[in-house]
Amino acid sequence: RENDAIIATLDVLPTFAALAGASDAIPTDRFIDGFDQTELWLGKSEEGNRNQFLYYDSDELQAVRQGPWKLRLPNLQKIRNWPEVDRGSNEAELYFLEKDIGEKRNVA
Repeated sequence: RENDAIIATLDVLPTFAALAGASDAIPTDRFIDGFDQTELWLGKSEEGNRNQFLYYDSDELQAVRQGPWKLRLPNLQKIRNWPEVDRGSNEAELYFLEKDIGEKRNVA
C-alpha cells in the first residue's frame, strides 16, 4: 500500500511499543520525539500522527517538511556523510514534493 503520510524512524519506538502493548514501558523521564503510528501502519488511518519533520545536522536546522512541501534553509554547512545535499545555495529552496520528489525544481 502507498501513503504520503510523514513518518520517521523516530516513530519506531512508540509504534512498536504500542503494537506490543508496552506503551507504559517507554521512559517518561525524558522527551521521546517519536509518535505512535499504529493506526497508519495497520491501515486504520490514512493520516499519520506527524504533520511535519525537521531535518537537523547536530544542532543546526537544515530543512523543514510539512505536508507536500519541503523548505531547505540557505547557507548551510555540508551535512556529514550526505555530500549530495550541499548545493552551495545562498537562498532558501522550496520544493513541492507531490510533483517533484527528486527536489529538482525550486519554486521559492
